[in-house]
Amino acid sequence: MEKPLIRLILLIAVIAVPAAAANGTDDEIVGVGRYQISSSVDGLYFLDTATGALWRQNRRGEWGQVDSPVVRQKGAQETRPKKISLDLPKAGVTVPMVQREKRVVPGSSDSIWVQVGDITGGQVFVQVVDVNGRQLLIRTSLKRQEFAKFKVNEADVYLQIVGMVNHLLDEDHCEILFTLAKPKPKPKPKPKPKP
Repeated sequence: MEKPLIRLILLIAVIAVPAAAANGTDDEIVGVGRYQISSSVDGLYFLDTATGALWRQNRRGEWGQVDSPVVRQKGAQETRPKKISLDLPKAGVTVPMVQREKRVVPGSSDSIWVQVGDITGGQVFVQVVDVNGRQLLIRTSLKRQEFAKFKVNEADVYLQIVGMVNHLLDEDHCEILFTLAKPKPKPKPKPKPKP
């Protein structure tokens, strides 16, 4: 960090944070423009939110750069996207899930995840995301036997709710079928003739 910029940051700290430093409160954060300033028992922290650089002034007034998790996260985001794949058997694969669960889709080599919300009123919210954070299927409400379609590497994949149990006092759960073949709607049962 250049010396004029450090001096500017110090000036901002002297103006914006005297009360927090004086009374010794922990974890008080003050935002000044693109900087976040926080006082703690082990010193004064400055976070440059534009670059992710984190600096700390210790009790002796010495400045030093701190390993910042923000910088590590930005570096991780700049890596190439991971490969997405899905290898399903001809009959598809059924995944049992409890409500509010997230789990890997079998056959995806840990590259595709399915997440369900609350199971209530005979329906459940379902979404599918890949390892890169892309939504393959946006959050969709499905009832038993209903299905939704999403794409994996230009191939159509179908997700169908094949079973659902909604307990009053126990954990609600459902079964989701992943298949490459479009599910056929089950015929509605014929009403019994009245005597």
